[in-house]
Amino acid sequence: MRFPDYAEKQFDWWNLLQRVRPLKGKRILDCGFHSGCDAMFWAGEAAEYIAIDLNANAVAAAQQLDCPAYFLCGDMTHLQFVDESFDLVFNFSSLDHLDRNTQDDAIAEVVRVLINGGGRTEGDGQGRQEQLS
Repeated sequence: MRFPDYAEKQFDWWNLLQRVRPLKGKRILDCGFHSGCDAMFWAGEAAEYIAIDLNANAVAAAQQLDCPAYFLCGDMTHLQFVDESFDLVFNFSSLDHLDRNTQDDAIAEVVRVLINGGGRTEGDGQGRQEQLS
């Protein structure tokens, strides 16, 4: 799989992908998907890939991608999903746009929708990533 040049510069995608595989049969939530390009790499392997973003224009653009993902308007501080409904939740650079209290609210929501033993991965645009659970 070939990743776009910008992705290679910003994130070590391959190592991150290896840490969270196998994805087959898993439900994944992407909080703050931006352009939807992450979905192009992850969605084909997962049982279900749902990506949320506050920006309605980003959602509309991503829905035009040839990608087996659901792109929805949503707020990661108020996730509209039942408890323990995802195997993996990740976001890249999304928490950076929130103040500390709002970050805590978003993290609490992510933890709420994760299944027991699920994975939460966060990263930023500076190449820092953390697999948190």
